[in-house]
Amino acid sequence: MSYRLLKYGNRLITGQGGGVEFPHVRIGNLDWMTVNLAIVDGGEGIYRADNVVSTYGGGLDMGTQYYYTHEAAMRVAAAVGNGWRYPTKDDVDDFVNTLGGYYPQGEGAATKLKSTTGWQSNSNGTDELGFHCIPAGYWRFNSGAPDIGYLGYFSCLTGNEQHPYGFCGCMSQTTYIQRGYNTQQDLSYGCYTARLCRDSAYAPEKRLLKKEV
Repeated sequence: MSYRLLKYGNRLITGQGGGVEFPHVRIGNLDWMTVNLAIVDGGEGIYRADNVVSTYGGGLDMGTQYYYTHEAAMRVAAAVGNGWRYPTKDDVDDFVNTLGGYYPQGEGAATKLKSTTGWQSNSNGTDELGFHCIPAGYWRFNSGAPDIGYLGYFSCLTGNEQHPYGFCGCMSQTTYIQRGYNTQQDLSYGCYTARLCRDSAYAPEKRLLKKEV
């Protein structure tokens, strides 16, 4: 599969098949992509928004963003290779627990993940972990990409049989990481950006951060 990771800020990364090395950071026991997934494989369930710009908090030009149904994100993740995978509940729990846990224990964790510009309500982050969670919003099937500047969620699995698909990430005005699950109605309403993770053993020399806890 050929693909191109489109412009993100001042970075432009292209590749063929598994030849591209995605920018990533070590958080907990895993490597996490530090850009939102931007792969189109010709299948259904992938939505594109061009010129995604937040005018809040100093402004942030996010370029072209892609939003995935869960099925599409898992399909693309399976084709990327080099150990990258769609995040499971255990992956997300490792990620969040490394940063102090969910609310209220994890108060302040989201600030470490958020980009330093672009967030509403004066809620920019420090991005001290290099994760660069951006407020790209989500994709609403009937109207495009709303909540630019307000939401920075990526989709994931939840481990819940009734609601197997969910989201994790940051929201304006909160300093803790949020995780939730989708109802069937939510799944027909819209979809999120995606970030993949992998076991750090795949590229230990590429680790940008090792968070000690």
